[in-house]
Amino acid sequence: MNVFLVRTDSDRYQYFQTARDDEYRRLMSDGDPLGASWSPPEVYAPYPRRQQGDFFSASSDVLIASPRAVGALRPFFEQAGEILPLPYKGVEYSFINVTVKADALDMDKTYPDKADRPLFHETRFVFRPDHFPASTLFKMPMLDGGASIYLWEGGRPADQEFRAVYERAGLQGLVFQELWSDGQ
Repeated sequence: MNVFLVRTDSDRYQYFQTARDDEYRRLMSDGDPLGASWSPPEVYAPYPRRQQGDFFSASSDVLIASPRAVGALRPFFEQAGEILPLPYKGVEYSFINVTVKADALDMDKTYPDKADRPLFHETRFVFRPDHFPASTLFKMPMLDGGASIYLWEGGRPADQEFRAVYERAGLQGLVFQELWSDGQ
């Protein structure tokens, strides 16, 4: 089994920002459901000359997916939370709000010296596979307040895992940073 931090490659690809500065938080999520109150904000692409990928988020707490990405990854997105409409220039993109939360990190093994926590990029993460949710995409409130999106793999046939489906569909715009492997 492996765990990845999932983020968009907003350094190389276009991403969306809200047209109004005071609405920027509407393109963020801590994992709470938004569907009942969702009203899509007006968005724009601040760097329209960059390559257009399939994911348009500027942060690691949500995924904004193209219709092509939703078509390929819909079962993963539906299991993980909400697929909310986000129109832009006549195309309906989707705000993927991951609402599945799990306390899958083994805090005692990840941070054995609680008084001197290493920096995120220096941390050797340890996960508890028996705490992974049914959804392969999830958030961990215990780690970062539930902001970032994580992906676990190893519970399905290899060709049906999220990254395999993503690659087979030729999608672009995501970065998968491996945090843990049970084979380490």
